[in-house]
Amino acid sequence: MEELEAELSSVPGYKKPENVKTEKEVLKSQTDPECGYIHQARKKGLGYLTEMTFDTSHVA
Repeated sequence: MEELEAELSSVPGYKKPENVKTEKEVLKSQTDPECGYIHQARKKGLGYLTEMTFDTSHVA
């Protein structure tokens, strides 16, 4: 990596990228650690990730 950095720095007009640190806010329930924050276009709030399968051939 040092060789690549040296080669890039020798290119005219090259600027070393700035180190930008971003903090991501994690929203979690204080009482239920499995509960997460849902942020979708039509839904927002605390909820659970679920996967379900339905057998429609035996519906009454």
